[in-house]
Amino acid sequence: MAGKYAELPGQKICQDCKIGTYSETTRAASVSTCLGCPAGTYSTVTGVNALEKCVDCQPGQASAVVGANECDACLPGKVSQSKETECEECRMGTTNNQELTLCDPCDLGRYGDASGCHDCPIGQYQDGKGETSCKECDADTYLNEQGKSSKADCDACSDDKSTGASMGNTNAASCLCRKEDYYQQGTGVC
Repeated sequence: MAGKYAELPGQKICQDCKIGTYSETTRAASVSTCLGCPAGTYSTVTGVNALEKCVDCQPGQASAVVGANECDACLPGKVSQSKETECEECRMGTTNNQELTLCDPCDLGRYGDASGCHDCPIGQYQDGKGETSCKECDADTYLNEQGKSSKADCDACSDDKSTGASMGNTNAASCLCRKEDYYQQGTGVC
């Protein structure tokens, strides 16, 4: 019988197929068995027959197990479509969308690595999407906020001060008197 199995020949009462399995038998048979739901599918009820079969894993889920009773949600940085056996890694510079179905590029002011998208650290910015690193603020500039998306976000040192060749500076204290000038009487004036 569909959705049932018989362990012994001539058994009068058949058993329901267990969760995660199904039976293709549609008529009485001397002995029948239940089959495990194929990888990428699952069943949460007993007595599933070939017509009902097993349910496909939904987008954002996967199951590599034969005979599964559930599909596992993809982890952060991974995605899947329906009936998948594995979640696929998003490439560097991207991260999964909320539905775990697509890899979207990291936004402006962010960069991506193997663990997902992150804000650019202070002293750096990113003006492109889907990038794997941030750009350092130029010499004679600094940036004391993270997650910035433009070179224009970097603040310039005053005309009489410089950072020298140093790039990616994080605060105004990086701006010192130019090489030919000097501080007067501890006032910080060049």
